[in-house]
Amino acid sequence: MTAPTQPTVIVLAGGSSRRMGTDKRVLDIDGTPRLQRVIDGLPDATSILVVIDPDRPLPDDLVADGRIRVVHDRRTSKGPLGGIEAGLAATDDAMVLVLAVDMPWLAPSVLRLLAARLDSDRGADLACLMVDGRPQPFPMACRRGMTRMRTARLLDRGERRMRVLLDDSMTLAIGETEWRRADPSGRSALDIDTPADLARER
Repeated sequence: MTAPTQPTVIVLAGGSSRRMGTDKRVLDIDGTPRLQRVIDGLPDATSILVVIDPDRPLPDDLVADGRIRVVHDRRTSKGPLGGIEAGLAATDDAMVLVLAVDMPWLAPSVLRLLAARLDSDRGADLACLMVDGRPQPFPMACRRGMTRMRTARLLDRGERRMRVLLDDSMTLAIGETEWRRADPSGRSALDIDTPADLARER
């Protein structure tokens, strides 16, 4: 299979934002709502699935982009694993990119690297980035069928931890030296969860 140049992207935007203290999806980042920044950083994507909690709808103007389809979490309060399951169920693409709304400075070049590396390694079902010696859950590229099956199994047994999905021999973790060639700033790996995180990076 040749890696898609414009893969479907799943954006997880269903969290409760408890640590941020306000809806982080609409939080202003350099004059732009955070979710809009994430969408603007996806120039290659022709299909974007934004996964949300059905009880926490988004403003219409944030999902007006014609590439966007809103997908509702099917298992609410199950964290990112639940969002991944819902997103994967909403597409037929063989390879999918998954990212979180927490990452407003994600470089498109890093997403291209993830897709290309996963496509070139037939023994892997999921590709992610290594940061400080540990595999990070987002962003990631995955083969839809196997990842959907593994995610459903984890959820069925009550698991919510993303690291369990990554802790598998079928996961390809891209070393920091390699992915930083695609993003020398390293900001693609920044996860902004709290006001302190945001203040530190501004």
